[in-house]
Amino acid sequence: MDSLSLGQIVVGKVTKTTQRGLVVQIKPDTEDEQPHLVGHVGLTEIADDYDEAVPHSTPKNKVVRAAIVELDPSKKKLSLTTRPSKILSSTLPVKDKFITNISQLRVNDVVRGFIRNVADVGLFVGIGPGVTAFVRICDLSDSFLKDWKPHFEVHTLVKGKIIMVDEATKQVQMSLKDSVLSQKYETPITINDIKPGQIVKGKVRKVVDYGAFIVIDNSHNVSGLCHRKEMADRRVEDATKLYSEGDRVKAIIRRIDHKKTPARINFGLKASYFKDMEDSSDEDEDMENAVEVNESDFDEDMDSDGAIEMDEESATSGSSSDGDEDQEDQEDQKDEEQHEKKEPRRKKRQADRDEDDEEGLEVGGFDWTGSVRLPGGAPNTGHDRNPVSAADSRPKKKRRRNSSDPPEILQDNTDLDKHGLRTPSDFERHLLSQKHSTWLWTQYIAYHLEVSQVPEARAIAERALREIPIRLQAEKLDIWTFYMNLEINYGDDDHLEDVFARACQYSDGREVHLRRAAGHIDARQTEKALKVYQAMTGKKQFTADPAFWTKYARFLFDKIDPPDPAGARKLYARAKQSVPAELLRDLFLGFALLEFNCSNGDAERGRTMFEGLFDTYPGRWDHWDVLIDLEKSRLEKMKNPVAATGQSNRNNTVKGASNNPEDIKAQESQITRLYERLGNAALASVDILAPTTNAPSASSSAAASIQQTDGAGGSSERKGKKLKPKKARQNFKAWLEWEEDGKRGGNEKERANENKKWIEKVKARWSTYDDRLVETRPGKAKAAGIKVNK
Repeated sequence: MDSLSLGQIVVGKVTKTTQRGLVVQIKPDTEDEQPHLVGHVGLTEIADDYDEAVPHSTPKNKVVRAAIVELDPSKKKLSLTTRPSKILSSTLPVKDKFITNISQLRVNDVVRGFIRNVADVGLFVGIGPGVTAFVRICDLSDSFLKDWKPHFEVHTLVKGKIIMVDEATKQVQMSLKDSVLSQKYETPITINDIKPGQIVKGKVRKVVDYGAFIVIDNSHNVSGLCHRKEMADRRVEDATKLYSEGDRVKAIIRRIDHKKTPARINFGLKASYFKDMEDSSDEDEDMENAVEVNESDFDEDMDSDGAIEMDEESATSGSSSDGDEDQEDQEDQKDEEQHEKKEPRRKKRQADRDEDDEEGLEVGGFDWTGSVRLPGGAPNTGHDRNPVSAADSRPKKKRRRNSSDPPEILQDNTDLDKHGLRTPSDFERHLLSQKHSTWLWTQYIAYHLEVSQVPEARAIAERALREIPIRLQAEKLDIWTFYMNLEINYGDDDHLEDVFARACQYSDGREVHLRRAAGHIDARQTEKALKVYQAMTGKKQFTADPAFWTKYARFLFDKIDPPDPAGARKLYARAKQSVPAELLRDLFLGFALLEFNCSNGDAERGRTMFEGLFDTYPGRWDHWDVLIDLEKSRLEKMKNPVAATGQSNRNNTVKGASNNPEDIKAQESQITRLYERLGNAALASVDILAPTTNAPSASSSAAASIQQTDGAGGSSERKGKKLKPKKARQNFKAWLEWEEDGKRGGNEKERANENKKWIEKVKARWSTYDDRLVETRPGKAKAAGIKVNK
């Protein structure tokens, strides 16, 4: 390989042909040179005209001349070209320029290349050796392709225009859109470009017995129905006998109903409509093969005596099937509305076939296929109906709805119900009536992000902020949040800072900061989230809120990597200086909960903080309920650590939490002690545990024994407000249920004895409390639900 150089012409033999190109074994110039030097000829290096670049047309073992275009001895890589302009003469005509470097490309250059890879983000097109262009999803086609990948295959030749060249990053972008490639590109026809009386050309998409669905040529899938009454100047019984799917037709637009959503088009194919009109001189060659309807075609549909079958009412009144034009249109409109509801019963009412429904327009993301779902779920397109049946031979009567009949409820069966919002036109149509819907705006933004259209997504976000009024602050805040997440995940820091500054100006600054931090955490940008929290600590309007400090502490406990529980606990000292005195209880409770709930928390530290709460706020008995619930939750995680870890990130890694039987037993005893202290507080509220100078009663003697047994019954429980009778009895009930559940550890016999002892103890204390309450405060006892004997 050392004797080779770029541009050198060598002789070799084709040893293999693949879809990617040719494998050529180079013939050595001398006997000392390596005999098995192999090079590769890519698709873009086979010929000067890519239409002739067909690797399999070159037979195996054919001797070819090739020029070296890329040589890398370290990687033993050798790229060759068999282009005639490179090995014969540079003056030969070249249809596809030989591109070896990005510097040869300029914006707006039209080039051809072969698809190398079909990725989720778009296409990668090879336009030369070592030069690959990227095609975004939004640059693939002018029409919306929901499932675009099947339309593009690897090694397929495509043509596009260069739209971006970045030599610094060696990135090239190109577009395959016809509107970008051709200056003569015609914008597809939309519903706003057509009007009644206009003659159009199209193709029959589907045929059912009551009409044919026609798609207008060069349109955004704009289609409508030609009812069988509009197909010919004579009566048509079954449209499937006249037209087939794929037939080319020329039609006149009879009516456009813009009141419907979406609008509906009705076509006409009668020969009389075109009698006085001259055909256009530039009619397509396809129209020469358009289906023409002869009067003789109707002879097959007539009765044996040649008479045309007519409705009873038409025969009686003497009117023909054509009738008055306006009246016929009104009847067709009624047919169209009734068909959506009555189609499943058509087989039972063959006599009403003249009243078959019309279907309507297909435009944008909707697909009016004309199919009707039968009760069994299978679509009924009209093709499988027997054209000749016994019901057809009976006289047909038009059924007119009585004015007294209840109005029928029509059902919208568009594809939107099944497929959702699929195109920008779908979103725009719904925004006309729901311009304040946060969900709709965010889905519209997400739609553009899915196809890598970040600038368009920004434009939609800005538009949403303008459309939603200032009085809807919650909705605007949701849009700001989505906008910030857009920049966090798809944008850059400059755009993010601009959006963030504006959001703080127009919405609640504290909430905007917290939501930005949450967005960084979701994107795993913990360093940026930490900077947001640190910036908030310097603003007094944020630091007065206990929720901010608890969220910051939770972030340091669990979210940051590595966790910083010591830093989280240091925040408490700073928070006490910033939070107002009336909110200190919420701050204290929030940090105590974090010690139990966070994976890096310490349950013992949390218990100590709750003890401080009990002493500082002795009248808040709800703190006891919170601590008991936390202890029970901790016990469940100790008994079933796998399930607890899988359900949430509150796993059992807190200090002392394990599934060791001794630890479980200690945790159960901890819960029992809390209930016992609450029971003592209840007894103290009726002066049983307090010393008295009066002679003790029977209940007082029992209480004295309890006090001697238990020692100090919890001095903190006796401070402040006394426990109300109703709450005290609720605590006794919860304690008894806890003991009756039999959650204690040990073997079965020990557990049964221990539970029995505690159940008797709880019942005795509860009974003592009730007796004392009846004795000292009968009114309170009666209000608490205790039976008082007069």
